[in-house]
Amino acid sequence: MGAQHVPQIFDRKILRVKRDRAAAQTGDYDFLHRRAADALYERLLPVKTPLADILVWGGHTDRLCRLLAEKPATETIIWADLSLKLLQSHNPLQLPQNCHIVAADEECVPFPEHRFDAVLSNLTLHSVNDLKGALIQAQRILKPGRPFMAAVFGGVTMAALRQELLRLETEHTGGAAPRIAPFADIRAMGNMIKALGFAEPVMDSERLDISYTSLEDALADLRGMGEGNILSNRLKKPLTRRMRDGLAQHLLRQGRLTVEVEIVYMIGWSPSSKATG
Repeated sequence: MGAQHVPQIFDRKILRVKRDRAAAQTGDYDFLHRRAADALYERLLPVKTPLADILVWGGHTDRLCRLLAEKPATETIIWADLSLKLLQSHNPLQLPQNCHIVAADEECVPFPEHRFDAVLSNLTLHSVNDLKGALIQAQRILKPGRPFMAAVFGGVTMAALRQELLRLETEHTGGAAPRIAPFADIRAMGNMIKALGFAEPVMDSERLDISYTSLEDALADLRGMGEGNILSNRLKKPLTRRMRDGLAQHLLRQGRLTVEVEIVYMIGWSPSSKATG
C-alpha cells in the first residue's frame, strides 16, 4: 500500500528535525536504546544460520553494530536511520570497519530485494505511519529463511502520563489536544507479523519503571532521545504553566515521578520452504 493511502499520524519531517537535534547530545540519553540493543543481541545468539550481511535500523546508539561486528560470520553491517546527523554524531573511530552508515526511511526502504541475512530495528518502528508496510518492506529485503528482529515501545509506555494529560486538558480547556500517541499492543503486533507470513514468530516484553525527581527531568529525557510530540495534528502551543504544575503535582509521589516503559521484542523469519534458526 502506498504512503498516500495511509493515514499520516506522524510528521516524519519533524521526527527527523528532533533526531537531528538529539545528535548534539549523543550518548547522554541513549540508555533505553543501549538496553534494547543488548536484548536484541542476546535474542539473536541462538540463531545458528550464518548472518553475513545485516541491516540495523536506529541511530541512537552504535552498540548493536559493535556487538554484531564481533560475530565471526558478520561481513557487512548497514546502519540506517532517518537522521544522517544522528548517525554521524557517533565517533567513526569506534565503529567497526565493516559498518557503513546510510540515511534511510523505514517507510520507503531503498534496499534491493533479498539483500540481507538479518534486519534488526532498535526502537524506531513506533513512529512509522504504516507499521504493516514497514514490516512488508523488511520482509522483502530479507533473504529467504532469515530473521527479522525488532525492539518496539509497547502499549504500557507512558500510559499514566498520557491519561493524566488527557484529564487535565479536558478539565482546563474542555477538550484534549493530541500530545502523546498510544503505542502498539504486543498482541496486535504479534498478530500482524503472523498475518504477514513471518515464520515462527516469537514475542516477549519487559517493563521498566524509570524514576525522576521532577517532571522537567522526564521531559528532558524525551527531548534528548528525540521523542517529543510528532503527531501530525499536534497542538503546537505548549502546556500552560498551571497545567504543567498540576501534572507534576498529580504524578509526583513522595518526591519521585515514575514513568512506565514497555519494550516489546519480536522475531520472525522471512518465508521460505523451511525457516531455519
